Amino acid sequence: MKQVGGFTLIEVLVVLVIVSILSSLSLFFYQKYHARAVKTHLISDLRHCLEEIAISVQAGNKDIPAIVQNCPKSKYTQSIELLNTNPIQLKATGKVLINEVSCSYDENLGSVRCNF
Repeated sequence: MKQVGGFTLIEVLVVLVIVSILSSLSLFFYQKYHARAVKTHLISDLRHCLEEIAISVQAGNKDIPAIVQNCPKSKYTQSIELLNTNPIQLKATGKVLINEVSCSYDENLGSVRCNF
């Protein structure tokens, strides 16, 4: 009688456990990667909006709320809000899976801060 080769049940279970561990790790790292990507898009959108404000103000347009409303947004940015006009304070929000990410710019500080 010829013996047919194959995998034992234990070998198959070990492979399934290894694959499940690797898939859960990859999902975790993908979520972190996606959150960083959204944060980068929010910062970029805030900087583009600040450029639009600077160009419009130099051209004589002082209607900052209208400028902010027409600022370009990436697909990850849900909204860009004007919190204050003097000093200029902007806030951009986006969504990562079920969490909201927001980045804000303060003219006094001259920097952008983000939180998850």
